[in-house]
Amino acid sequence: MKKRFMMFTLLATAFSDLKRQEQEAGIESDFMQAEA
Repeated sequence: MKKRFMMFTLLATAFSDLKRQEQEAGIESDFMQAEA
């Protein structure tokens, strides 16, 4: 049971990291378009 919880926590952390990177990349591309 504990191992499964650890796995879930790891997945959730990885997922939120991915989302944050996606948002940062989106902001970056918006900035590049504004510069152009």
